[in-house]
Amino acid sequence: MKADLRISIKDYRRNKNLKVELFCPAYPKRQFLVRMNGKTWPASGQPVSLSRLSTALRKALVRSLVAAD
Repeated sequence: MKADLRISIKDYRRNKNLKVELFCPAYPKRQFLVRMNGKTWPASGQPVSLSRLSTALRKALVRSLVAAD
């Protein structure tokens, strides 16, 4: 199955990559099935909206910056 949208994020401070793949489900909705580094996200496998995905990425980035200081 080929991803409809792929996003790659590089964390230079920790030298890690995050590969996010978004898949449109077969039924019409404004949500996507998400895989991060090859694993389904969230673990339940339910489709998520773009706003929930961007919020989760933002929170993870802030947590990593606070933990690094």
